[in-house]
Amino acid sequence: MISSKKAVVFLLLVHFLLAFSTALKKSQTYDETVNLASGYHYLTTRSVRLNPEHPPLIDAAAALPLLFLKIDSPRKDWQSDTQRWVNAADFLYRNRVNHRVLLTLGRIPMILLSVLLGLGLYLLGKRLFGPGAGLAALFLYVFCPNILAHAPLVSHDIGLSAMVVLTALFAWDYFQTGRLKPFVFTGVFLGFSLMSKFTALVLGPIFLFWFLFREVEFRGSRVPSFLPGSGGGEHSPGLSQFTRVSLEMGLLAYIAGMVILCFYQFHLGDLPWGLAYGFSHQARGHKAFLLGQYSRMGWWYYFPVAFALKTPVPSLLLILGAVIQVRKGSWLQAGFWLVPALVIFYFGAFTTINIGLRYVLPAFPFLLIGAGGALAWCLRGRKVFKIIGVVFMVWYLIGNLRIYPHYLAYFNELAGGPEKGIYLLGDSNIDWGQDLIGLKEYLDRRGVGEVYLAYSGSCDPADWGIRYQYLPSFLFTFALLSNPPNYRVQGPPELVAISVNNLQGTYDKRKLYHWFWGRPPMARIGYSIYVYDITGSAEAHAELEKIYKTVDLEGLEKHADWEVTNRRGNYYASNFKFK
Repeated sequence: MISSKKAVVFLLLVHFLLAFSTALKKSQTYDETVNLASGYHYLTTRSVRLNPEHPPLIDAAAALPLLFLKIDSPRKDWQSDTQRWVNAADFLYRNRVNHRVLLTLGRIPMILLSVLLGLGLYLLGKRLFGPGAGLAALFLYVFCPNILAHAPLVSHDIGLSAMVVLTALFAWDYFQTGRLKPFVFTGVFLGFSLMSKFTALVLGPIFLFWFLFREVEFRGSRVPSFLPGSGGGEHSPGLSQFTRVSLEMGLLAYIAGMVILCFYQFHLGDLPWGLAYGFSHQARGHKAFLLGQYSRMGWWYYFPVAFALKTPVPSLLLILGAVIQVRKGSWLQAGFWLVPALVIFYFGAFTTINIGLRYVLPAFPFLLIGAGGALAWCLRGRKVFKIIGVVFMVWYLIGNLRIYPHYLAYFNELAGGPEKGIYLLGDSNIDWGQDLIGLKEYLDRRGVGEVYLAYSGSCDPADWGIRYQYLPSFLFTFALLSNPPNYRVQGPPELVAISVNNLQGTYDKRKLYHWFWGRPPMARIGYSIYVYDITGSAEAHAELEKIYKTVDLEGLEKHADWEVTNRRGNYYASNFKFK
Protein backbone atom coordinates (compact mmCIF):
# COMPACT_ATOMS: atom_id res chain seq x y z
CA MET A 1 0.00 0.00 0.00
CA ILE A 2 1.40 3.40 -0.99
CA SER A 3 1.79 5.72 2.00
CA SER A 4 -0.03 9.06 2.04
CA LYS A 5 3.26 10.93 2.03
CA LYS A 6 4.47 9.17 -1.13
CA ALA A 7 1.12 9.71 -2.80
CA VAL A 8 1.26 13.44 -2.02
CA VAL A 9 4.80 13.74 -3.41
CA PHE A 10 3.83 11.80 -6.55
CA LEU A 11 0.73 13.91 -7.21
CA LEU A 12 2.59 17.19 -6.68
CA LEU A 13 5.36 16.01 -9.02
CA VAL A 14 2.76 15.17 -11.68
CA HIS A 15 1.25 18.62 -11.21
CA PHE A 16 4.65 20.29 -11.61
CA LEU A 17 5.37 18.33 -14.81
CA LEU A 18 1.96 19.11 -16.32
CA ALA A 19 2.33 22.81 -15.54
CA PHE A 20 5.95 23.04 -16.68
CA SER A 21 5.35 21.23 -19.95
CA THR A 22 2.37 23.52 -20.58
CA ALA A 23 4.58 26.56 -19.91
CA LEU A 24 6.96 25.41 -22.64
CA LYS A 25 4.12 25.05 -25.16
CA LYS A 26 2.46 28.41 -24.60
CA SER A 27 3.59 31.86 -25.69
CA GLN A 28 3.38 34.96 -23.55
CA THR A 29 -0.09 35.85 -22.32
CA TYR A 30 -1.31 39.40 -22.23
CA ASP A 31 -0.25 40.53 -18.73
CA GLU A 32 3.00 38.60 -18.40
CA THR A 33 5.30 41.27 -19.85
CA VAL A 34 4.24 43.94 -17.37
CA ASN A 35 4.13 41.50 -14.44
CA LEU A 36 7.62 40.16 -15.08
CA ALA A 37 9.15 43.56 -15.83
CA SER A 38 7.56 45.16 -12.77
CA GLY A 39 8.80 42.30 -10.58
CA TYR A 40 12.37 42.80 -11.76
CA HIS A 41 11.98 46.57 -11.40
CA TYR A 42 10.78 46.12 -7.81
CA LEU A 43 13.63 43.77 -6.87
CA THR A 44 16.26 46.15 -8.25
CA THR A 45 14.76 49.51 -7.23
CA ARG A 46 12.13 48.69 -4.55
CA SER A 47 9.64 50.77 -6.56
CA VAL A 48 6.12 49.49 -7.27
CA ARG A 49 5.22 52.16 -9.81
CA LEU A 50 5.77 50.08 -12.94
CA ASN A 51 2.63 48.05 -12.13
CA PRO A 52 0.67 50.06 -9.53
CA GLU A 53 -2.56 48.11 -10.01
CA HIS A 54 -1.12 45.14 -8.11
CA PRO A 55 1.03 44.72 -4.99
CA PRO A 56 4.60 43.51 -5.58
CA LEU A 57 4.83 40.03 -3.99
CA ILE A 58 3.91 37.77 -6.92
CA ASP A 59 5.67 39.85 -9.56
CA ALA A 60 8.81 39.88 -7.41
CA ALA A 61 8.63 36.11 -6.88
CA ALA A 62 8.42 35.56 -10.65
CA ALA A 63 11.42 37.80 -11.30
CA LEU A 64 13.70 36.26 -8.64
CA PRO A 65 15.49 33.88 -11.09
CA LEU A 66 16.25 36.82 -13.37
CA LEU A 67 18.52 38.34 -10.71
CA PHE A 68 21.10 35.68 -11.59
CA LEU A 69 21.27 36.86 -15.21
CA LYS A 70 23.07 39.83 -16.72
CA ILE A 71 20.13 41.67 -18.23
CA ASP A 72 19.02 45.25 -18.70
CA SER A 73 16.42 46.73 -16.35
CA PRO A 74 13.09 48.01 -17.68
CA ARG A 75 13.12 51.65 -18.75
CA LYS A 76 11.63 53.95 -16.15
CA ASP A 77 10.73 56.86 -18.39
CA TRP A 78 7.11 55.86 -18.96
CA GLN A 79 4.60 58.68 -18.85
CA SER A 80 1.44 56.80 -19.84
CA ASP A 81 -0.18 53.44 -19.41
CA THR A 82 0.67 52.57 -23.02
CA GLN A 83 4.33 53.44 -22.52
CA ARG A 84 4.41 51.19 -19.47
CA TRP A 85 3.37 48.22 -21.61
CA VAL A 86 5.80 49.14 -24.37
CA ASN A 87 8.71 49.37 -21.94
CA ALA A 88 7.73 46.01 -20.45
CA ALA A 89 7.66 44.42 -23.92
CA ASP A 90 11.10 45.88 -24.65
CA PHE A 91 12.38 44.40 -21.39
CA LEU A 92 11.25 40.92 -22.43
CA TYR A 93 11.95 40.99 -26.17
CA ARG A 94 14.86 43.42 -26.58
CA ASN A 95 17.05 42.27 -23.70
CA ARG A 96 20.43 40.55 -23.67
CA VAL A 97 18.86 37.15 -22.92
CA ASN A 98 16.34 35.45 -25.21
CA HIS A 99 12.73 36.15 -24.31
CA ARG A 100 11.87 32.44 -24.09
CA VAL A 101 14.52 31.96 -21.41
CA LEU A 102 13.32 34.99 -19.44
CA LEU A 103 9.68 33.95 -19.69
CA THR A 104 10.33 30.32 -18.72
CA LEU A 105 12.45 31.34 -15.74
CA GLY A 106 9.72 33.74 -14.65
CA ARG A 107 7.07 31.03 -14.89
CA ILE A 108 8.93 28.48 -12.76
CA PRO A 109 8.30 30.30 -9.44
CA MET A 110 4.61 30.46 -10.35
CA ILE A 111 4.54 26.70 -10.87
CA LEU A 112 6.28 26.20 -7.53
CA LEU A 113 3.65 28.42 -5.90
CA SER A 114 1.02 26.17 -7.45
CA VAL A 115 2.78 23.13 -5.94
CA LEU A 116 2.85 24.92 -2.58
CA LEU A 117 -0.86 25.65 -2.96
CA GLY A 118 -1.49 21.96 -3.60
CA LEU A 119 0.39 21.02 -0.44
CA GLY A 120 -1.54 23.59 1.60
CA LEU A 121 -4.83 22.34 0.14
CA TYR A 122 -3.94 18.75 1.08
CA LEU A 123 -3.04 19.70 4.65
CA LEU A 124 -6.19 21.77 5.13
CA GLY A 125 -8.37 19.05 3.62
CA LYS A 126 -6.70 16.49 5.89
CA ARG A 127 -7.37 18.61 8.96
CA LEU A 128 -11.00 19.19 8.02
CA PHE A 129 -12.08 15.76 6.79
CA GLY A 130 -9.20 13.31 7.30
CA PRO A 131 -6.25 11.95 5.26
CA GLY A 132 -8.41 10.29 2.59
CA ALA A 133 -10.29 13.52 1.92
CA GLY A 134 -7.03 15.44 1.76
CA LEU A 135 -5.66 13.06 -0.87
CA ALA A 136 -8.90 13.14 -2.85
CA ALA A 137 -8.88 16.95 -2.81
CA LEU A 138 -5.24 16.97 -3.94
CA PHE A 139 -6.09 14.61 -6.80
CA LEU A 140 -8.83 16.97 -7.97
CA TYR A 141 -6.48 19.93 -7.63
CA VAL A 142 -3.55 18.36 -9.49
CA PHE A 143 -5.63 17.68 -12.61
CA CYS A 144 -7.96 20.70 -12.41
CA PRO A 145 -7.89 22.45 -15.83
CA ASN A 146 -8.58 25.87 -14.33
CA ILE A 147 -5.62 25.55 -11.96
CA LEU A 148 -3.32 24.25 -14.69
CA ALA A 149 -4.45 27.09 -16.95
CA HIS A 150 -2.88 29.68 -14.65
CA ALA A 151 -0.16 27.78 -12.79
CA PRO A 152 2.35 28.17 -15.69
CA LEU A 153 1.75 31.91 -16.14
CA VAL A 154 3.33 35.00 -14.61
CA SER A 155 0.02 36.08 -13.17
CA HIS A 156 -1.23 36.93 -9.69
CA ASP A 157 -4.13 34.51 -9.34
CA ILE A 158 -2.31 31.28 -8.44
CA GLY A 159 0.00 33.13 -6.04
CA LEU A 160 -2.95 34.82 -4.35
CA SER A 161 -4.76 31.47 -4.06
CA ALA A 162 -1.68 29.91 -2.44
CA MET A 163 -1.39 32.68 0.14
CA VAL A 164 -5.12 32.58 0.94
CA VAL A 165 -5.10 28.79 1.47
CA LEU A 166 -2.02 28.97 3.69
CA THR A 167 -3.72 31.74 5.67
CA ALA A 168 -6.72 29.46 6.14
CA LEU A 169 -4.48 26.53 7.12
CA PHE A 170 -2.77 28.44 9.93
CA ALA A 171 -6.06 30.02 11.00
CA TRP A 172 -7.56 26.54 11.39
CA ASP A 173 -4.58 25.42 13.47
CA TYR A 174 -4.98 28.47 15.68
CA PHE A 175 -8.70 27.92 16.15
CA GLN A 176 -8.02 24.34 17.21
CA THR A 177 -5.08 24.98 19.53
CA GLY A 178 -5.19 28.63 20.53
CA ARG A 179 -1.38 28.77 20.33
CA LEU A 180 0.54 31.94 19.52
CA LYS A 181 2.71 30.44 16.74
CA PRO A 182 -0.11 29.59 14.26
CA PHE A 183 -1.72 32.92 15.11
CA VAL A 184 1.40 34.82 14.08
CA PHE A 185 1.72 32.78 10.88
CA THR A 186 -1.94 33.52 10.14
CA GLY A 187 -1.19 37.24 10.32
CA VAL A 188 1.96 36.92 8.21
CA PHE A 189 0.21 35.01 5.43
CA LEU A 190 -2.71 37.42 5.63
CA GLY A 191 -0.15 40.12 4.83
CA PHE A 192 1.29 37.97 2.03
CA SER A 193 -2.23 37.58 0.61
CA LEU A 194 -2.78 41.32 0.62
CA MET A 195 0.59 41.78 -1.08
CA SER A 196 -0.38 39.29 -3.80
CA LYS A 197 -3.48 41.07 -5.07
CA PHE A 198 -5.71 43.76 -3.64
CA THR A 199 -8.77 41.52 -4.04
CA ALA A 200 -7.45 39.68 -0.96
CA LEU A 201 -9.40 42.32 0.99
CA VAL A 202 -12.27 39.80 0.86
CA LEU A 203 -10.41 37.99 3.64
CA GLY A 204 -11.79 40.61 6.03
CA PRO A 205 -15.40 39.36 5.92
CA ILE A 206 -14.18 35.77 5.63
CA PHE A 207 -12.33 36.12 8.94
CA LEU A 208 -15.43 37.64 10.52
CA PHE A 209 -17.40 34.52 9.58
CA TRP A 210 -14.62 32.24 10.82
CA PHE A 211 -14.50 33.92 14.22
CA LEU A 212 -18.30 33.86 14.43
CA PHE A 213 -18.39 30.13 13.66
CA ARG A 214 -15.64 29.50 16.21
CA GLU A 215 -17.72 31.18 18.89
CA VAL A 216 -20.69 29.01 17.94
CA GLU A 217 -18.51 25.87 17.87
CA PHE A 218 -17.08 26.43 21.35
CA ARG A 219 -20.20 27.92 22.94
CA GLY A 220 -20.34 26.98 26.61
CA SER A 221 -16.74 25.78 26.74
CA ARG A 222 -13.30 27.36 26.78
CA VAL A 223 -12.39 28.98 23.46
CA PRO A 224 -8.83 28.06 22.42
CA SER A 225 -6.89 31.33 22.50
CA PHE A 226 -3.50 32.54 23.67
CA LEU A 227 -5.17 35.66 25.04
CA PRO A 228 -5.40 35.75 28.83
CA GLY A 229 -8.90 35.47 30.21
CA SER A 230 -10.44 33.54 27.32
CA GLY A 231 -12.80 32.02 29.86
CA GLY A 232 -14.60 28.75 30.27
CA GLY A 233 -18.37 28.48 30.29
CA GLU A 234 -20.77 31.36 29.84
CA HIS A 235 -20.62 32.16 33.58
CA SER A 236 -16.83 31.98 33.79
CA PRO A 237 -14.91 35.22 34.25
CA GLY A 238 -12.79 36.42 31.33
CA LEU A 239 -12.94 38.34 28.09
CA SER A 240 -16.29 38.81 26.40
CA GLN A 241 -16.76 37.33 22.94
CA PHE A 242 -16.75 40.77 21.33
CA THR A 243 -13.58 41.85 23.14
CA ARG A 244 -11.73 38.62 22.36
CA VAL A 245 -12.61 38.64 18.67
CA SER A 246 -11.84 42.35 18.36
CA LEU A 247 -8.43 41.89 19.95
CA GLU A 248 -7.59 38.90 17.77
CA MET A 249 -8.66 40.58 14.54
CA GLY A 250 -6.84 43.75 15.55
CA LEU A 251 -3.63 41.83 16.21
CA LEU A 252 -3.95 39.97 12.91
CA ALA A 253 -4.41 43.28 11.12
CA TYR A 254 -1.35 44.68 12.90
CA ILE A 255 0.85 41.73 11.86
CA ALA A 256 -0.44 41.90 8.28
CA GLY A 257 0.14 45.65 8.29
CA MET A 258 3.78 45.19 9.29
CA VAL A 259 4.22 42.79 6.36
CA ILE A 260 2.71 45.38 4.02
CA LEU A 261 5.01 48.09 5.40
CA CYS A 262 8.02 45.89 4.69
CA PHE A 263 6.98 45.34 1.06
CA TYR A 264 6.33 49.02 0.46
CA GLN A 265 9.57 49.99 2.23
CA PHE A 266 7.48 52.24 4.51
CA HIS A 267 6.62 54.44 1.47
CA LEU A 268 2.89 54.18 2.11
CA GLY A 269 2.07 56.85 -0.47
CA ASP A 270 2.33 54.17 -3.16
CA LEU A 271 -0.33 52.01 -1.50
CA PRO A 272 -3.35 54.33 -1.89
CA TRP A 273 -2.14 55.13 -5.41
CA GLY A 274 -2.31 51.44 -6.30
CA LEU A 275 -5.73 51.05 -4.67
CA ALA A 276 -7.01 54.13 -6.50
CA TYR A 277 -5.72 52.67 -9.78
CA GLY A 278 -7.74 49.51 -9.18
CA PHE A 279 -10.88 51.37 -8.09
CA SER A 280 -10.70 53.59 -11.18
CA HIS A 281 -10.59 50.44 -13.33
CA GLN A 282 -13.69 49.22 -11.51
CA ALA A 283 -15.41 52.56 -12.01
CA ARG A 284 -14.89 52.68 -15.77
CA GLY A 285 -15.52 48.94 -16.25
CA HIS A 286 -14.01 46.67 -18.87
CA LYS A 287 -15.48 45.45 -22.13
CA ALA A 288 -16.59 41.83 -21.78
CA PHE A 289 -18.37 39.02 -23.61
CA LEU A 290 -20.83 36.50 -22.15
CA LEU A 291 -23.16 34.15 -24.02
CA GLY A 292 -23.26 36.41 -27.08
CA GLN A 293 -23.83 39.56 -25.02
CA TYR A 294 -21.48 42.55 -24.71
CA SER A 295 -21.09 44.83 -21.72
CA ARG A 296 -18.62 47.29 -20.23
CA MET A 297 -20.03 47.15 -16.69
CA GLY A 298 -20.47 43.38 -16.50
CA TRP A 299 -23.19 41.07 -15.22
CA TRP A 300 -23.89 40.04 -11.62
CA TYR A 301 -24.22 36.42 -12.73
CA TYR A 302 -21.02 36.34 -14.80
CA PHE A 303 -18.86 34.27 -12.44
CA PRO A 304 -21.50 31.63 -11.53
CA VAL A 305 -22.14 31.10 -15.26
CA ALA A 306 -18.42 30.97 -16.08
CA PHE A 307 -17.89 28.55 -13.19
CA ALA A 308 -20.67 26.26 -14.45
CA LEU A 309 -19.25 26.28 -18.00
CA LYS A 310 -15.56 25.85 -17.18
CA THR A 311 -15.53 23.52 -14.16
CA PRO A 312 -15.29 19.77 -14.89
CA VAL A 313 -18.68 18.10 -14.44
CA PRO A 314 -17.35 15.56 -11.89
CA SER A 315 -16.16 18.47 -9.74
CA LEU A 316 -19.55 20.18 -10.03
CA LEU A 317 -21.35 17.02 -8.91
CA LEU A 318 -18.94 16.39 -6.04
CA ILE A 319 -19.24 20.01 -4.85
CA LEU A 320 -23.02 19.66 -4.95
CA GLY A 321 -22.76 16.48 -2.90
CA ALA A 322 -20.50 18.23 -0.39
CA VAL A 323 -22.99 21.10 -0.02
CA ILE A 324 -25.81 18.61 0.60
CA GLN A 325 -23.73 16.90 3.29
CA VAL A 326 -22.55 20.12 4.92
CA ARG A 327 -25.17 19.99 7.69
CA LYS A 328 -23.60 16.77 8.97
CA GLY A 329 -20.34 18.49 9.84
CA SER A 330 -19.52 21.23 12.31
CA TRP A 331 -20.05 24.94 11.76
CA LEU A 332 -16.31 25.50 11.74
CA GLN A 333 -15.68 22.80 9.14
CA ALA A 334 -18.29 24.30 6.83
CA GLY A 335 -16.92 27.75 7.48
CA PHE A 336 -13.43 26.82 6.37
CA TRP A 337 -14.27 25.37 2.96
CA LEU A 338 -17.65 26.77 1.94
CA VAL A 339 -17.67 30.30 3.36
CA PRO A 340 -14.53 31.54 1.51
CA ALA A 341 -15.98 30.40 -1.81
CA LEU A 342 -19.37 31.98 -1.11
CA VAL A 343 -17.83 35.28 -0.03
CA ILE A 344 -15.54 35.41 -3.07
CA PHE A 345 -18.44 34.74 -5.46
CA TYR A 346 -20.64 37.23 -3.59
CA PHE A 347 -18.18 40.07 -4.07
CA GLY A 348 -17.57 38.90 -7.62
CA ALA A 349 -21.19 39.77 -8.39
CA PHE A 350 -20.36 43.45 -7.83
CA THR A 351 -17.22 43.71 -9.95
CA THR A 352 -17.39 45.37 -13.35
CA ILE A 353 -14.31 43.52 -14.62
CA ASN A 354 -15.76 40.36 -16.15
CA ILE A 355 -12.82 39.14 -18.22
CA GLY A 356 -11.99 35.78 -16.72
CA LEU A 357 -12.90 33.09 -14.22
CA ARG A 358 -9.41 33.67 -12.79
CA TYR A 359 -10.79 36.55 -10.71
CA VAL A 360 -12.51 34.00 -8.45
CA LEU A 361 -9.71 31.41 -8.70
CA PRO A 362 -9.00 31.59 -4.92
CA ALA A 363 -12.43 29.99 -4.40
CA PHE A 364 -11.38 26.85 -6.29
CA PRO A 365 -9.06 25.28 -3.66
CA PHE A 366 -11.76 25.56 -0.99
CA LEU A 367 -14.43 24.07 -3.24
CA LEU A 368 -12.05 21.26 -4.20
CA ILE A 369 -11.53 20.52 -0.51
CA GLY A 370 -15.29 20.07 -0.15
CA ALA A 371 -15.37 17.98 -3.33
CA GLY A 372 -12.48 15.90 -1.98
CA GLY A 373 -14.47 15.18 1.14
CA ALA A 374 -17.39 13.99 -0.99
CA LEU A 375 -15.11 11.87 -3.20
CA ALA A 376 -13.47 10.24 -0.17
CA TRP A 377 -16.94 9.51 1.24
CA CYS A 378 -17.84 7.76 -2.04
CA LEU A 379 -14.65 5.70 -2.14
CA ARG A 380 -15.07 4.38 1.40
CA GLY A 381 -18.83 3.81 1.09
CA ARG A 382 -20.90 0.99 -0.31
CA LYS A 383 -19.97 -0.70 -3.57
CA VAL A 384 -22.25 1.47 -5.72
CA PHE A 385 -20.71 4.65 -4.29
CA LYS A 386 -17.20 3.28 -4.81
CA ILE A 387 -18.03 2.67 -8.46
CA ILE A 388 -19.39 6.22 -8.77
CA GLY A 389 -16.23 7.60 -7.18
CA VAL A 390 -13.96 5.65 -9.55
CA VAL A 391 -16.05 6.70 -12.56
CA PHE A 392 -15.73 10.35 -11.50
CA MET A 393 -11.94 10.01 -11.17
CA VAL A 394 -11.55 8.35 -14.59
CA TRP A 395 -13.88 10.92 -16.18
CA TYR A 396 -11.84 13.70 -14.57
CA LEU A 397 -8.52 12.30 -15.85
CA ILE A 398 -9.84 11.80 -19.38
CA GLY A 399 -11.05 15.41 -19.43
CA ASN A 400 -7.58 16.59 -18.43
CA LEU A 401 -5.81 14.50 -21.06
CA ARG A 402 -8.17 15.64 -23.83
CA ILE A 403 -7.56 19.35 -23.23
CA TYR A 404 -3.79 19.20 -22.48
CA PRO A 405 -2.00 21.59 -22.91
CA HIS A 406 -4.79 24.02 -23.82
CA TYR A 407 -6.12 24.36 -20.28
CA LEU A 408 -6.89 28.07 -20.60
CA ALA A 409 -9.56 27.26 -23.22
CA TYR A 410 -11.18 24.44 -21.22
CA PHE A 411 -14.97 24.18 -21.30
CA ASN A 412 -16.86 21.23 -19.87
CA GLU A 413 -19.29 18.86 -21.56
CA LEU A 414 -22.30 20.94 -20.48
CA ALA A 415 -20.84 23.86 -22.43
CA GLY A 416 -20.17 21.69 -25.48
CA GLY A 417 -16.40 21.50 -24.99
CA PRO A 418 -13.71 24.00 -26.02
CA GLU A 419 -15.00 24.15 -29.60
CA LYS A 420 -18.10 25.99 -28.33
CA GLY A 421 -16.16 28.30 -26.02
CA ILE A 422 -15.99 31.06 -28.63
CA TYR A 423 -19.77 31.53 -28.33
CA LEU A 424 -19.80 31.55 -24.52
CA LEU A 425 -16.93 33.50 -22.94
CA GLY A 426 -14.01 35.64 -24.02
CA ASP A 427 -10.72 37.11 -22.91
CA SER A 428 -8.67 35.04 -20.41
CA ASN A 429 -11.35 32.33 -20.39
CA ILE A 430 -10.23 31.26 -23.85
CA ASP A 431 -7.96 33.79 -25.59
CA TRP A 432 -5.18 35.52 -23.65
CA GLY A 433 -2.75 35.59 -26.57
CA GLN A 434 -1.22 32.24 -25.54
CA ASP A 435 -1.03 30.31 -28.83
CA LEU A 436 1.63 31.92 -31.03
CA ILE A 437 3.89 28.89 -30.54
CA GLY A 438 1.07 26.63 -31.71
CA LEU A 439 0.37 28.86 -34.70
CA LYS A 440 4.04 28.86 -35.70
CA GLU A 441 4.20 25.05 -35.48
CA TYR A 442 1.02 24.72 -37.53
CA LEU A 443 2.32 26.99 -40.28
CA ASP A 444 5.65 25.16 -40.39
CA ARG A 445 3.94 21.77 -40.67
CA ARG A 446 1.95 23.00 -43.66
CA GLY A 447 4.89 24.80 -45.23
CA VAL A 448 3.12 28.17 -45.08
CA GLY A 449 5.54 31.10 -45.15
CA GLU A 450 3.26 34.02 -44.33
CA VAL A 451 -0.22 34.51 -42.95
CA TYR A 452 -2.76 37.30 -42.57
CA LEU A 453 -2.95 37.73 -38.80
CA ALA A 454 -5.38 39.53 -36.49
CA TYR A 455 -3.70 38.73 -33.18
CA SER A 456 -5.06 39.60 -29.76
CA GLY A 457 -2.12 40.10 -27.42
CA SER A 458 0.57 42.48 -26.18
CA CYS A 459 3.58 41.30 -28.17
CA ASP A 460 4.73 41.22 -31.78
CA PRO A 461 4.11 37.75 -33.31
CA ALA A 462 7.28 38.26 -35.33
CA ASP A 463 9.23 37.75 -32.10
CA TRP A 464 7.84 34.20 -32.05
CA GLY A 465 9.01 33.54 -35.60
CA ILE A 466 5.74 34.24 -37.40
CA ARG A 467 5.89 36.04 -40.76
CA TYR A 468 2.58 37.82 -41.08
CA GLN A 469 0.68 40.62 -42.69
CA TYR A 470 -1.04 42.70 -40.08
CA LEU A 471 -4.81 42.70 -39.83
CA PRO A 472 -6.36 45.27 -37.46
CA SER A 473 -6.64 44.03 -33.91
CA PHE A 474 -7.87 45.91 -30.90
CA LEU A 475 -5.74 44.36 -28.24
CA PHE A 476 -2.55 44.27 -30.29
CA THR A 477 -1.68 47.96 -30.36
CA PHE A 478 1.47 48.21 -28.28
CA ALA A 479 3.37 46.17 -30.86
CA LEU A 480 2.48 48.82 -33.43
CA LEU A 481 5.47 50.78 -32.20
CA SER A 482 7.84 48.32 -33.88
CA ASN A 483 8.57 48.57 -37.60
CA PRO A 484 5.73 47.13 -39.72
CA PRO A 485 6.71 43.80 -41.29
CA ASN A 486 7.00 43.86 -45.07
CA TYR A 487 5.86 40.28 -45.63
CA ARG A 488 3.27 39.71 -48.33
CA VAL A 489 1.05 36.66 -48.25
CA GLN A 490 2.05 34.74 -51.36
CA GLY A 491 -0.35 31.90 -51.99
CA PRO A 492 -1.42 29.32 -52.36
CA PRO A 493 -2.41 28.67 -49.72
CA GLU A 494 -3.58 32.02 -48.39
CA LEU A 495 -4.46 31.67 -44.73
CA VAL A 496 -6.09 34.11 -42.34
CA ALA A 497 -5.47 33.60 -38.61
CA ILE A 498 -7.81 35.47 -36.23
CA SER A 499 -7.77 35.46 -32.45
CA VAL A 500 -11.04 34.61 -30.72
CA ASN A 501 -11.24 38.05 -29.08
CA ASN A 502 -11.22 39.63 -32.52
CA LEU A 503 -13.78 37.19 -33.90
CA GLN A 504 -16.09 37.98 -30.99
CA GLY A 505 -15.59 41.69 -31.56
CA THR A 506 -15.66 42.54 -27.88
CA TYR A 507 -13.25 45.45 -28.24
CA ASP A 508 -14.59 46.82 -31.54
CA LYS A 509 -18.12 48.08 -32.05
CA ARG A 510 -18.00 47.41 -35.79
CA LYS A 511 -17.34 43.66 -35.46
CA LEU A 512 -14.82 43.70 -38.31
CA TYR A 513 -14.45 39.94 -38.47
CA HIS A 514 -18.13 39.08 -38.32
CA TRP A 515 -17.92 37.64 -41.85
CA PHE A 516 -15.62 34.90 -40.51
CA TRP A 517 -17.64 34.38 -37.32
CA GLY A 518 -20.12 31.85 -38.66
CA ARG A 519 -17.75 30.06 -41.03
CA PRO A 520 -16.03 26.83 -39.99
CA PRO A 521 -12.25 27.24 -39.63
CA MET A 522 -9.76 24.85 -41.15
CA ALA A 523 -7.96 24.72 -37.78
CA ARG A 524 -8.32 25.90 -34.20
CA ILE A 525 -4.90 26.62 -32.69
CA GLY A 526 -5.26 25.92 -28.98
CA TYR A 527 -8.92 26.97 -29.46
CA SER A 528 -7.81 30.62 -29.24
CA ILE A 529 -6.71 31.29 -32.84
CA TYR A 530 -8.95 30.30 -35.74
CA VAL A 531 -7.35 29.69 -39.14
CA TYR A 532 -9.27 30.12 -42.42
CA ASP A 533 -8.21 29.23 -45.97
CA ILE A 534 -9.23 32.05 -48.33
CA THR A 535 -7.30 30.81 -51.36
CA GLY A 536 -9.22 31.73 -54.48
CA SER A 537 -12.13 33.26 -52.55
CA ALA A 538 -13.07 36.60 -54.12
CA GLU A 539 -15.62 37.18 -51.35
CA ALA A 540 -13.01 36.71 -48.61
CA HIS A 541 -10.53 39.06 -50.32
CA ALA A 542 -13.25 41.65 -50.72
CA GLU A 543 -13.94 41.34 -47.01
CA LEU A 544 -10.27 41.93 -46.17
CA GLU A 545 -10.24 44.95 -48.45
CA LYS A 546 -13.26 46.35 -46.65
CA ILE A 547 -11.58 45.79 -43.29
CA TYR A 548 -8.44 47.66 -44.31
CA LYS A 549 -10.36 50.53 -45.89
CA THR A 550 -12.74 51.01 -42.95
CA VAL A 551 -10.08 51.03 -40.24
CA ASP A 552 -8.27 54.29 -39.67
CA LEU A 553 -5.82 53.36 -36.92
CA GLU A 554 -5.02 57.00 -36.33
CA GLY A 555 -8.56 57.39 -35.03
CA LEU A 556 -8.79 54.03 -33.32
CA GLU A 557 -9.44 55.64 -29.95
CA LYS A 558 -13.02 56.20 -31.11
CA HIS A 559 -13.59 52.46 -31.28
CA ALA A 560 -11.31 50.98 -28.60
CA ASP A 561 -9.73 51.79 -25.26
CA TRP A 562 -6.10 51.93 -26.30
CA GLU A 563 -3.82 54.73 -27.37
CA VAL A 564 -2.52 54.33 -30.93
CA THR A 565 0.88 55.62 -31.98
CA ASN A 566 1.32 54.31 -35.53
CA ARG A 567 -0.54 54.00 -38.82
CA ARG A 568 0.17 50.41 -39.63
CA GLY A 569 -3.36 49.89 -40.90
CA ASN A 570 -3.03 52.82 -43.30
CA TYR A 571 0.36 51.47 -44.36
CA TYR A 572 -1.21 48.26 -45.48
CA ALA A 573 -4.35 49.84 -46.90
CA SER A 574 -2.21 51.81 -49.33
CA ASN A 575 0.23 49.01 -50.24
CA PHE A 576 -1.89 45.90 -50.23
CA LYS A 577 -2.87 44.50 -53.63
CA PHE A 578 -6.18 42.70 -53.47
CA LYS A 579 -6.83 39.75 -55.76
